[in-house]
Amino acid sequence: MKRASPRKKVLLADDHAYISETLRLYIEEHAADRFDVAATVSDGLRALAEAKRLKPDLVVMDIQMPKMDGIAALKEMKKMNPAPIVMVLSGYDDRAHILHALQAGADDYLLKKDMTPERLVTQMDRAIAGALPSRNPAIGTIVNALGEVEGASRLTVIELEVLRLAAHQGASAKEISKELSGGRMTARVVAAHWQRIYEKLGVHSQTQAVCAAIERGIITAELPEPNKSPMGA
Repeated sequence: MKRASPRKKVLLADDHAYISETLRLYIEEHAADRFDVAATVSDGLRALAEAKRLKPDLVVMDIQMPKMDGIAALKEMKKMNPAPIVMVLSGYDDRAHILHALQAGADDYLLKKDMTPERLVTQMDRAIAGALPSRNPAIGTIVNALGEVEGASRLTVIELEVLRLAAHQGASAKEISKELSGGRMTARVVAAHWQRIYEKLGVHSQTQAVCAAIERGIITAELPEPNKSPMGA
């Protein structure tokens, strides 16, 4: 007689409690044979604490949360042994946010505007089966671009922030230092970041770097706004 596979432990994290509760109720009603929702949380700090305590197999997590944002929590979760599968569920659909999350270690990036509880459970099944990333063509294109655009040495999170500040605010080295480190980063360090950006993008100036990053979808020209969606922001 074939033994049933053990249920996978799931952690749901979203600052909109109704989203997590809606997902929890759906999973308990329609997928309880495969998934056990161990906890629902509404801030990034608690998400990280519960991940360390519960050691879930799968985490479904928003990016924008209080106390600790989802990206920071994601990075720490990926240092755990064993590290959980982390699926980002976000209202942001711009390439910069998606790239940022994937670089931080997200196993998949799902858009709230596209997700119903039923579709999310389908993605969770695929995640457990190792069939990630998402089937969403836009996400797949960005995943492929991680290697295509940046080569063996990808842009780091801080390099992405330097590019964003330059694109969105026309920030000088002094302003970039203030934004990233409260003014503690020297102009020489900022210049070193720019030099590495030039090398990775194959350009020779800040203007060329920003234009190349926007053209390749690494950053957006405008500050992104969260999308309104059936599942919230």
